[in-house]
Amino acid sequence: MESIGGVIEEIDFTPFRDAAELLYEGPWVAERLSVVKDLIDTDPDSLLPVTRQIIERGAEYSAVETFESMYELKRLRRLADDQLGSLDCLVTPTAGPAYRIETVQEDPVTLNSNLGYYTNYVNLLDQAAVAVPAGFRQSGIPFGVTLVGSKDDDAFLTAIADAFQQEGPRPGQVEPSSDEPS
Repeated sequence: MESIGGVIEEIDFTPFRDAAELLYEGPWVAERLSVVKDLIDTDPDSLLPVTRQIIERGAEYSAVETFESMYELKRLRRLADDQLGSLDCLVTPTAGPAYRIETVQEDPVTLNSNLGYYTNYVNLLDQAAVAVPAGFRQSGIPFGVTLVGSKDDDAFLTAIADAFQQEGPRPGQVEPSSDEPS
């Protein structure tokens, strides 16, 4: 990013992470249940057991918890907007650590959540984002970054993504991280 004129500035990622937790540990799971409840009732085996287990947890949330979480999300959105207000965009890894399929099968909920650690807040915070290839890890697994901005920043983010692609890492370039699949 610096090679295309970007200035690196660290921010407090807490409001983004807290919003992501609402997505999986809050009543937004109930929203998913409302969409597929008939399918679960009539053909529960049409979903993977772990997917069905996650979605069925949506029935555990009360209306009070839903409204409390909605108010909390508004608070987090203000904090995240304040963080983004001084930046052109937020740049994060697109995905967390890479895992082997067998490892994911042992703990699919936690490890799939880890994969979206840096990005699963975007929709709840009403933000725009674009993922961009950024080279390869030492293991040969592709690595990418996600550019995040305000909801109307799509064109701006894609322009930055294009500039990054023009000047950024080339195919075969290795990311200095030692994130190897576990």
